[in-house]
Amino acid sequence: MFSIYILAIVTLSHLLFRWIIYPVWFSALGKIPNAHWSAPFSSFWIQWRRYLGKEVETVCEAIQRKGNIVRLGPSELLVNDYDGGVRKIYGGGFEKPDWYTFYENHGKRNIFTSLGKDHVPRRRRITNVYSKTFIQDSPQVREILSTLVFQRYLPVLQNASYKQIPFGILGLNLAYGIDAVGAFMVGLPRATQFIHDVEARNIWLDAYLKSHPSDNMFWLLEAPKLTRFLAKIGLDPIPKSVEQAHHKLEEWALRLTDETEEAWNEANLKPHSERDTPIVYNQLRLAISQELRNSGFKEDEASLYEAQRLELASEILDQLVATRDVFGITFTYILWEISKHPEWQEKLQAELRSVPNPLYLSTRFDDTKMMTPKQLEALSILRVMIKESMRLRGTLPVPNPRLTPYDRPTTIGPYENIPGGVRTNSFAWCLHRDASVYEDPDVWRPERWIRYSDEREEMDKQFWAFGSGSRLCLGMSFAMEMIRYAVAGIYTNFSTSVVDDSTFCTNGHFVTGLPGEDLVLQFTPLDPVSAST
Repeated sequence: MFSIYILAIVTLSHLLFRWIIYPVWFSALGKIPNAHWSAPFSSFWIQWRRYLGKEVETVCEAIQRKGNIVRLGPSELLVNDYDGGVRKIYGGGFEKPDWYTFYENHGKRNIFTSLGKDHVPRRRRITNVYSKTFIQDSPQVREILSTLVFQRYLPVLQNASYKQIPFGILGLNLAYGIDAVGAFMVGLPRATQFIHDVEARNIWLDAYLKSHPSDNMFWLLEAPKLTRFLAKIGLDPIPKSVEQAHHKLEEWALRLTDETEEAWNEANLKPHSERDTPIVYNQLRLAISQELRNSGFKEDEASLYEAQRLELASEILDQLVATRDVFGITFTYILWEISKHPEWQEKLQAELRSVPNPLYLSTRFDDTKMMTPKQLEALSILRVMIKESMRLRGTLPVPNPRLTPYDRPTTIGPYENIPGGVRTNSFAWCLHRDASVYEDPDVWRPERWIRYSDEREEMDKQFWAFGSGSRLCLGMSFAMEMIRYAVAGIYTNFSTSVVDDSTFCTNGHFVTGLPGEDLVLQFTPLDPVSAST
C-alpha cells in the first residue's frame, strides 16, 4: 500500500514539474510575456480563439499589451519584432509545420508546401521566369497585360461607365488575377477567360469556396492530424462536400495540364505564335524532365510526362488558388482607398496623363507604344499610392507559421536558448501596424513613402506585403506589373467613387471573397482630349 502512495506522489510530482513548474520557471520560453495566463500550460486558449475566427484581433491585442514577442502556448510564440525575429525566422532554416499540408494537390507537394532542402531546387526551377528582369523585358508578358487590361478588363468598366451603372468590382478583379496568372503559366489560348465568362468564373469560384470553407479552416489548418483521426472513427468534422469540391478543382487543373502538354508538344514540332507559349509551364516541364533524367529515368517522352503530370497540375492549381486568395482582394482594396481620396486620385490622374502615350482607351491601342514597365514603375504618385494601400490591404491575415530548428537552440529578440520545434507566428497585418515604425499606422497616408529618411528606411525594411527571405512570394514582380498596368489604365480613363462599401473592409471585417462581399464603385469616364491639352 505504501508503494502505491509513493508511486502516486512521484507521478503527481512529475506531472506538476512537467506541466507547471518547468513551463513557468525553467523553460527558455518562461521569460517571454504570456498572452494569456494559461499560455505556459496549454494551447487551448489560442486554439479556441482561432476556432472562433478571432486570431487576428487576439494577437494584435496581445502585442499592444505585452510587446512584440509574446508566448501564445507552451511551445508557441507570436513574433512581431522584425530585426530581432522575423528576418531570422523567414530568412532560412526555420521549417514549415503541418499547417501547410492542406495546400498540397493531387497528393503532391508544390513550391509553397515544399519542406527543408526540397524547397530551393523546386523554387529554382522557375525563378528565372518570375524574376523582375524577365517580366519587365518579356514581349509576351507585355502582350498578356495588353490583352487582359486593355482589351478585356477596361472595356467592362467602360461599358458600366457609359451606362452610368454602379459596378461591383470584386468578382471582376478576382477574374483578372486568375486570367492573367493563368496566361503567364499556360499561355493565353488555354488560360481562363473569367473576365468575360461570368458563368464559368462563378462555377470555379464556387468550387474554390467549397474546398476552402471558412467555417472549417481551423480543422484543416490547425488540427490536420486530429481531423484525419476523427474521420477514421466516423467523427469527421469536415463535410464531404469539401473533399468533393477539392477533387473538382484538381480534375480541372489536370485537364488544363494535359491541354498545355499537348500545346507544348505541338510547339516542339512546328513554329508557333509567341503569345501562345506557356511560359511557366515550359520552364517547369523542362526542369522536372532534366531532374528525372539525371536520376536515371530512361523512358520515352510520353512516360516522362506521365511521371511528372500530377506535380505539374499541383503547381498550376496552387499558383492559381494563391492568386485568387491574394491578388483580387488586394487589388480591390487599392481601388477602394483611391476612390475614398479624390485629392490623391486627381494627383494620380495628372501624373498618368502627363506621360508620353497616355493609356487612353479612346485611341487605337498599340502595345508597341505602351508605357514600359520601367516607365510605370518610375511614376512616384502611382508607386506610393499602391504601396500604402498594400500596407493596409484587407486580405485575411494569416500567421505564416514556422518551427524553430531542432539542431540548435535559437535566439529570438532578447530571448536565448529557445528549443527546437517551437512554433513561431508572424502577421504582415501586425508588422504594418507597428506604431514605432509607421506613424498613425491605421491611417492611409501615401506621403509617408515619398521622402527618403531613416524613418523611411525602417518602413521599407518592415514592409512585408510579399514576405521575405527564401520564401519571398515568387509571383511578386508579376503581381506588381498586373497592379500597375490596371491602376494606370483605370485612372487614365476614369474617375472612381464609392457607392457602397458596407460589405467591404468595414468594422474590422476581413474580405475573403465570400458571396455577399463586394465593393460597388461608380466609374465616370474622363475626356482624353481635354485632359491632354
